[in-house]
Amino acid sequence: MSFLEQIVKNIHRLDGEELLKARKAVETQLARSIRVEGLPEEFNSDHLADLFSELGPLGGYSIKRSPTGSKYGVITLQNDQATARALQRDGMVYLGEHKLAISRFLNVTDAAKKAVPNAVQ
Repeated sequence: MSFLEQIVKNIHRLDGEELLKARKAVETQLARSIRVEGLPEEFNSDHLADLFSELGPLGGYSIKRSPTGSKYGVITLQNDQATARALQRDGMVYLGEHKLAISRFLNVTDAAKKAVPNAVQ
């Protein structure tokens, strides 16, 4: 279970200060996540980690498949400066002849989208 899924699953148990901390943690996690599109078929998560290692410490990385079958990477960076450096690459990264598009990754579960923004009135 991912960090976000854990918070969403347990958010109904939180109140007051705990709820504010949980919301802040989720917002921070979202702000530091980027999505990498256009991965070649042979690309694996180690390649993804190597490609972004110069940005700073990685909080996590994985490769997923979209409903259309194309591969994309999800990278969580451990600080905002690393995220800013990633996004300043003109939205593109080059891996040999492959051009990879990077963007903020805000595609969290529907439960997180619904629960977290509305958790604090």
